[in-house]
Amino acid sequence: MSYVFRPASVFARRVRDLAAAEGACCTFLDFEIVEQSDEVRLTVTSHPTGQAALRFIFT
Repeated sequence: MSYVFRPASVFARRVRDLAAAEGACCTFLDFEIVEQSDEVRLTVTSHPTGQAALRFIFT
């Protein structure tokens, strides 16, 4: 699952914090943040055993 935010938005800052906190807490999820000049993209993936949790949390 991927989400895109404007880099200067309050959401982008919160997403960075969320990814760091959740990455430490929920080791069955992988958080990747790619920052470009026009967007911040958060991609969340999981191993097959974590797919149900991924869908529950992010849909």
